[in-house]
Order: sequence, then structure tokens, then C-alpha cells
Amino acid sequence: MAKADFPTDATPEPSVSVPAEEPTRAPAAAPADGQVSVVPEGAADTGVAGPADTTGTDRTLVGTGAGGVLLAGGAVLFVVRRRRAATGA
Repeated sequence: MAKADFPTDATPEPSVSVPAEEPTRAPAAAPADGQVSVVPEGAADTGVAGPADTTGTDRTLVGTGAGGVLLAGGAVLFVVRRRRAATGA
């Protein structure tokens, strides 16, 4: 390539930053749980789901377990009494 292909008198010029006409708003504070406050339009809502309604779940499990134990105990008592009655003990 010849020297004529490159500009010889080009001097670098700094770019000039133009301030915005209106100041930008300060970002809103994030919610306490660390999630965004608003899902952008068109974006999927992939945030963490809120707490599930677990009212009575522990009580239900305890009640069901206790009922099962009583039922099993009654069945064992019934079988033992019938065997004793059958053998004459």
C-alpha cells in the first residue's frame, strides 16, 4: 500500500460529553426479600414464590400419626385376645 492511503494530518480529538437535559431518577429501593419490585414488561416472572399456606399441616400429620398408632394398637389387642380365647389361656 502506498502512503497516500493513510491520512497523515489526522490528529486525535477528544470526544465531548454532553450532559443530559433532565437528571435521571434515583433507583427505587429494593424490596426486603431481595427481589425486584416490578417485573419488566415482556420478562418472565421467575422470582421466588411466596410462602405456601401451611396452616394446620403439622397438626394434621401429628393427628394422622396418632390415629394410626391407636388403630394398630387396637388391632394387636384384638388379635391377642382372640388367640388367648382360642387356646384357652
